[in-house]
Amino acid sequence: QLRVRSVGINSLLRRIIEKEGSIDILKLDIEGLEIQTVKIIEPELRSKIRRIYMEAEPKERLFDSGFKQIQYGTVCQLLNERFTD
Repeated sequence: QLRVRSVGINSLLRRIIEKEGSIDILKLDIEGLEIQTVKIIEPELRSKIRRIYMEAEPKERLFDSGFKQIQYGTVCQLLNERFTD
């Protein structure tokens, strides 16, 4: 029997953001669960992430507002509109 410890995405992001203040780039590669995972990130945490990259081709916009969604082949980029470069 193999036991693997895991942590939820919101718990992980909360710990990082509490320590660092924000996240510049979040890259997700989780074998087909990228879209579901991004959708469950809590809005207050999501607002502190500058960019999200994932290998996925969403059929619709993932968020109603706050993020610009750009598709590059099989890579989806989500740009937080609160941040300016």
